[in-house]
Amino acid sequence: MRKSIVVPSVVCITLSLLYCSGDASKDDGDSDLPVPAASEVQRLIKAKGAKAVLQELYQDETRWTAVLEKMSGGDQEWLAILIELSGVADAGSASELESVVATVLASAPERALETLEPAFGLETLCQNIMSVGIGQSPW
Repeated sequence: MRKSIVVPSVVCITLSLLYCSGDASKDDGDSDLPVPAASEVQRLIKAKGAKAVLQELYQDETRWTAVLEKMSGGDQEWLAILIELSGVADAGSASELESVVATVLASAPERALETLEPAFGLETLCQNIMSVGIGQSPW
C-alpha cells in the first residue's frame, strides 16, 4: 500500500518541479525585494487582508518560493501564516500550501499536528497523501 501512495506522490512532485522550473534566463517580473520576516507578513495580513497579501506574494515567484521555504521550516509564526493564507488560497497557491503542510507533517509531525490540526482538522491532515515518504521541501 505504501508503494502505491509514494509513486503517485513522487510523480506529482516531479511534474510540478518540471512545470514550475521554466526558463531561468527569462525575466518573469520577480522583484528584488527581500523575503519578509514572519512578523512583517502578519502585519501586512492585518493591514491588507490575507487574500491581498497572498496575491502579492504569489505574483512574485522569488518571494513566494522563499515564503514557502520559511513556512516549510515549521516555525510557529510561519505556521500561523500558513493557516491564514490557506484559508483564502485558490488553485495553484492552495496546492503549494498543501505541499508545505505535507513537508511540515513529514519533518516535524508533532509540531505540525499541534499547530495545524485545529485549523485543518485531523482528517484533512491525515488524508494528505503527499506527506507519506517525503522528508524534504520541494522548494
